[in-house]
Amino acid sequence: MGHSYVARESLLESLKSFTAKEWKLGRHVIFKPDPDGIDFSGWVFSSFCAFRGRALAHILLPLLVIMVEATVVAMLSHPAVMADRPLVIPASHAFEDFYRMLGVPVSFLLVFRLNRAAVRFYDSRAAFGKLIECSRVLAGQAVQYLSHDPVRRDSMCRWVVVYPFAARNYLRGHAPPDAKEELAGLLNEEEAEQLSRAKMQPLLCLDRIRGSMWSGAKSNTGLPPSLVAQTLNNMEATLATITGTVAAMERINNTPLPIAWVAHLRQFLLFYLLGIPFSLQSSFGWATPLVTLVISVAMLGLESAAVSCERPFGHNTNHLPMTLFCKVIAENVQQILSETECMDGCADGCTAIDLELGSSQEYAIASGAARAPATEAVSAQHEVQGAADVAPRTGRVLHPPRLPHAARRSLAELSYLGRAEKPRDLTRQHFFSSGGIASQVSSRLAAAVGI
Repeated sequence: MGHSYVARESLLESLKSFTAKEWKLGRHVIFKPDPDGIDFSGWVFSSFCAFRGRALAHILLPLLVIMVEATVVAMLSHPAVMADRPLVIPASHAFEDFYRMLGVPVSFLLVFRLNRAAVRFYDSRAAFGKLIECSRVLAGQAVQYLSHDPVRRDSMCRWVVVYPFAARNYLRGHAPPDAKEELAGLLNEEEAEQLSRAKMQPLLCLDRIRGSMWSGAKSNTGLPPSLVAQTLNNMEATLATITGTVAAMERINNTPLPIAWVAHLRQFLLFYLLGIPFSLQSSFGWATPLVTLVISVAMLGLESAAVSCERPFGHNTNHLPMTLFCKVIAENVQQILSETECMDGCADGCTAIDLELGSSQEYAIASGAARAPATEAVSAQHEVQGAADVAPRTGRVLHPPRLPHAARRSLAELSYLGRAEKPRDLTRQHFFSSGGIASQVSSRLAAAVGI
């Protein structure tokens, strides 16, 4: 028990200092509109102050070409510049109709392009959200299933925390310059060096997690092999889901839209925007470059936003704040580990009982007692929980004492035997009789705690 406490405190202290340090979260812009009020500040920020979040760098080259062309057309069309031979662009309804018809397919192409980028962005966010969810589940499984082996449990939780950092580095194609310092306290120098040399860092973390799972399962001699195999299978299923989340983000990161689609869109978009000065010169004169600028930014901005969001794993302001997600996982694992002290006081004495009580309802229903399984299960629960120290007057429930190892093993074997019974062979009389499973659980628990 002392070894377990020291190991847990060591990992908890490392996680506390790890989550409390100053984090470099990047330049991400997270904007959440107010859904309840008029959202005045949100409108002001998103309309006039969010220049850092606008992806305008992608459109500087085509925008420059279009503005130079619009300025030249405006100068050639003005008599003061060209003396007596200005460029005359006659107004033509056929030309205006042509531009109106060309604008429809170009707008459709832009909308589809932006829609596909938005789908890829939210698929990436959903995949990382699934990674956060499964990390919580896997840490909880490590605490419960490997409670008998604190060393393997803590090793598994450490690599669960490291895994999202490895996934972030792999998706970005590089680790930050201070990658080893970033994970200081969780990995020693040798482990940090192995992680930095790994070609695919998430695979190394998965191997370490799986190794801790397997070693912890082999050292679990307090439960029947079939139950140990079931717990190992549960953890392996969660680990497979975590592997799939990184695979989903890898697919999005390595599969851009086909070049045929992007090239077709950009060719017709540039053709459309380069023709705007000729269609507007007769009506706007010197204002033609300004009007062309507004239209070009509006349409090229959609293409730029699509490019910025379709692979949201970098350092761009519109990309996912993956370092923040890694911090969330570290804080969650820290919370799960900090609650194991309370669990140690009651889990060993109550886990087997909870299994038996759950089985009592299932077997009662399977044996034909569909009308009153709850009443009999509750009566069995009251009989078994009579060994707990309860103060009904004040409503305060005290944690049951820690049971000896032999008693815990006996109760676990009873749970396994109860589950091994076939429902058709187990009647209510067999279950609730003096020699039934509920009675055996109650008597063995009472003997273990000295009642």
